[in-house]
Amino acid sequence: MKKYILIADDDVELNEGLAELLKGEGYLVCSVSNGEEAVKEAGKQHFDLIVLDYKMEKMNGRETLIELKKIAPEVKVIFISGNPFIEKIKEEKEFSGNIICALSKPFSIEKFIASVSEACK
Repeated sequence: MKKYILIADDDVELNEGLAELLKGEGYLVCSVSNGEEAVKEAGKQHFDLIVLDYKMEKMNGRETLIELKKIAPEVKVIFISGNPFIEKIKEEKEFSGNIICALSKPFSIEKFIASVSEACK
């Protein structure tokens, strides 16, 4: 059964690029451009993994994850961010078990695909 991944990133080019990459790897993909849309989609559909940008307008990635956990407490997330300190979010106890990894942009395609593959086992 194919895994369903939600990408939430306000960088249109990166969002589209990641979506195409994941589709090419055999995943089903839904893309949105902000946290509010991510929460809305997660309320309609189960996702095996959510790729979540940290810095977005309206609702940042942390706020989005808090809302996503209300819908799906066991949600799995890969955070992506231009902030080199994004790894620190994994230390927050309230997200224990939800955050698979946090990747600083720019990240390698190989590392991204490996992280997605590990999360979707």
